[in-house]
Amino acid sequence: MEHHTLESDALFVFGESGLADILPAGQDRIRALAQSLQAYRSIDRIRIVGHTDRIGSDAVNDRLSLARAVTVKEKLQELGVKAAVFEIEGVGKREPVTTGCGSKLARAALIACLQPDRRVTIEVTGIK
Repeated sequence: MEHHTLESDALFVFGESGLADILPAGQDRIRALAQSLQAYRSIDRIRIVGHTDRIGSDAVNDRLSLARAVTVKEKLQELGVKAAVFEIEGVGKREPVTTGCGSKLARAALIACLQPDRRVTIEVTGIK
């Protein structure tokens, strides 16, 4: 199994999730991932999970994380990636990776501190 993490701040405009919201660096990262996946003889499963930071409500973050995962899937498919199964999930803010980002930080500092939480993770199972 191969694991990949795409940082959402390099991937999407802050707070956005659509194909038109993918930043140039995000386009490059998805393209590089798609190219590396072309090395597989067959892909059984690609699991794509969207994550957000803790800013905002659960409902907003759940929708945003799922929408980002769906967008990454669509972009990979557009680039020719095929898998027997695509699993898509949005976990919102429930799986943070940051520590030490206190709520007393100014908003801009908090957004910067929480950046690692905003990501899309991809697990690939197949035969190389």
